[in-house]
Amino acid sequence: MSTRSKILWLPGWYPSRTDFLDGDFTERHAKAASIFNTIVVLYVKKDKEMKNGSTFIDVKEENNITTYIAYYNAVNYLGFLSKIISVCIYYKMLFKLYNIALKRFVSFDLVHVHISLRQGLLAQWILFTKKIKYVITEQNSWFMPGDSGNYTRSFLLRIIISTNFKNAKSIHVVSDALGKQLKIKFPFIFDYHVIPNVVDTDIFNLEKTNSKKLSLNFFAINGNVYHKNTDGIIRAFAEYLTTGPKAVLHIAGSKNDDLVDLVHHLGIKECVVFYGFISNKKVAEIMKSVDLFIFFSRFETFGCVFAEANCCGVPVIASDIAVLRENLLEGENALFVNSEDEKALSERLIYFSKNSHLFNSEAISANAIDLYSYEAVGRKLQQFYAFGIN
Repeated sequence: MSTRSKILWLPGWYPSRTDFLDGDFTERHAKAASIFNTIVVLYVKKDKEMKNGSTFIDVKEENNITTYIAYYNAVNYLGFLSKIISVCIYYKMLFKLYNIALKRFVSFDLVHVHISLRQGLLAQWILFTKKIKYVITEQNSWFMPGDSGNYTRSFLLRIIISTNFKNAKSIHVVSDALGKQLKIKFPFIFDYHVIPNVVDTDIFNLEKTNSKKLSLNFFAINGNVYHKNTDGIIRAFAEYLTTGPKAVLHIAGSKNDDLVDLVHHLGIKECVVFYGFISNKKVAEIMKSVDLFIFFSRFETFGCVFAEANCCGVPVIASDIAVLRENLLEGENALFVNSEDEKALSERLIYFSKNSHLFNSEAISANAIDLYSYEAVGRKLQQFYAFGIN
């Protein structure tokens, strides 16, 4: 692969005009891969704000990535029939994007399915009709034990996902913990490549503010409250405040009303700041200003935010789950606590308040950037592609 290969990307999640955060980690993988390859992204997204039956195709070119996004809407008042119509339109638009891309790029060296979902059928069709191999990147938390209840109930989609994996030339996962779970669920998977998620180190880096702090600052990011156990973080923080030094808990992400009520109920509203949904740039600004990141998740396939924190030189208090043990080191860039043990989390916060000087921000940042930068991950993806093409 001495020359640039043309890789057709078929992501299951990707940022769009309807949700700029959906699959942002997928986009970062695409950017990493584009350092050495020409990447062509095809993505179809339902937009409920559009007129029923209407479609729109948006094309964007940036550096070595050409992105085709098709938006559509379907009737939503026909019950199960509406779902069938929506799926039909989805595939019609996906194949339309493929034909548009094919006219410009003529052919592709490899197809990359990012998240094994229904778009994988196009990859299988290309494999059987064009003899072009495809690889899969998987990082869906569906396959993790703590999230198994959310695995799709659709029998047809389960069949598609399984055949996607079965016919793929190679599989890439973002953690060994996820890879082991895939092998349990799909026994025909014998091997996989572990390549981490990407951190945008242009914004997540060691640029600490010089302002004098009057208190310790902790940071957490709330996505799904149950998944991230954000209410558990708040209760543990309230317990910490009863004996620990003055501190502020910053929370970005969904400003859940129940969480706000909990803060008021615990009487700590002066010590908690909610930001709501904010850009990655704003997240980075906050990350650089805090002393500690709290990652009290019940399950993860990787967890981009711990890597972003480390790239900023910020240590992490992390749940003691396999995927985080795989990527963090106790006493070097993290402290571990049993998942869901709020008392233990409170005690760890107190420990950190007395021992924060033991963590070397410069070393934490340098080591993380070596692992998670675009360049580092891009080189690993290049090796993965070489295996897929050959």
